Amino acid sequence: MDLNNKNKRVSWTKERIDLLTKYKNEGLSVKEIASLMNSTKLAISCACTEFRILLDPELRQKRYSEAAIKGIKNKIKKYNLTETTPVLLDKIHELKNQKFANDEIAKKLSIPLNSVNNLCFKYRILLDEKSRKKKLIEAGIKGGAIFKKKRQDLAKIHSFNGKLGYIIGACFGDGSAIELDNKSYLELRVIDESFAKTFYNALLDYTTQKPNYYIYVYDKHFKKENRLYKNVKYHEIFFNNTFFVRNLLNIFGSTKNWKVDVDQFISYGREFCIGFVKGMFDSEGCFWIQKKKETVKGHLEFSSVNKDGTLGFYKLLKILGYDFRLNSFKKKNGVLEFKIRSCKLSLIKKYFSEIGFSIDRKQERLENFIKLRNL
Repeated sequence: MDLNNKNKRVSWTKERIDLLTKYKNEGLSVKEIASLMNSTKLAISCACTEFRILLDPELRQKRYSEAAIKGIKNKIKKYNLTETTPVLLDKIHELKNQKFANDEIAKKLSIPLNSVNNLCFKYRILLDEKSRKKKLIEAGIKGGAIFKKKRQDLAKIHSFNGKLGYIIGACFGDGSAIELDNKSYLELRVIDESFAKTFYNALLDYTTQKPNYYIYVYDKHFKKENRLYKNVKYHEIFFNNTFFVRNLLNIFGSTKNWKVDVDQFISYGREFCIGFVKGMFDSEGCFWIQKKKETVKGHLEFSSVNKDGTLGFYKLLKILGYDFRLNSFKKKNGVLEFKIRSCKLSLIKKYFSEIGFSIDRKQERLENFIKLRNL
């Protein structure tokens, strides 16, 4: 490239590339090559990068060795080291393989710790392959143990508040807590977005761990309780924290054949119990309106085929001040179902003001009834 016209581009022919490679292998600097080839340092540097012009392996190794020896000589001079370069490196390497820490090596060799750190980093003084693998495995186990402890700390049942009560109530109803050999998780799959989001937020607030949230459409038609469902959109919450789930199962038992230990629940406080009731009614409860001539009657009810669980839940509601009635009847398929229900206006008003529903459609129906009856 003409030095008087640096903006002028020169085509890099094979001859010029070969010449540049030759100068490079002779150990000339970029500045010297630029002067010889009547070019600029920038043009030479770009050409070396673009055409991958490097030293051949032997010359490159020689250049690196010379640089390493020069670097260590400077270290010896700087720190007044008495050992010669090869002996010093061999001793550091030997002590490394004996699992001595860098500060211990510095004391044994009577050299500054900073010097040992720099030499180990710059000249790659590492453990031998076998020891290195062993150390990596030990570090992995240690790191895994730290991660496991962190997960265990996050999974602790730190307080029995309304959020935890709601999580348990929802899992006893539409959700489930699954315990397997290798992992355990919570799962809730519902069609109501508001229900799914309330459960999601309760888990996030209580554990500070973000659950997985999936939305998908079931495009097949199916019947359930004399209703025909088409193209149903499901919201699924999946919470994978083995320690948290196992802690819940240890305290509250299985979500499949759930039971309500009334004394235990009451001992956790009213806030927990109200959260639990809300989760249960969001799952298996409903509010419906019956119109008779000029009167409008509201029915608040909860239903389940779990006899022992429903009896315990009924007793808990009584203690909380909700005077429901308990009935049982056989469904068309012969299964015995238990219902906790009430049409008392005072009870419905109290439920509305203290508990309510998280599911929009249920809450809206309840609100409309409260307004209609001026409660």
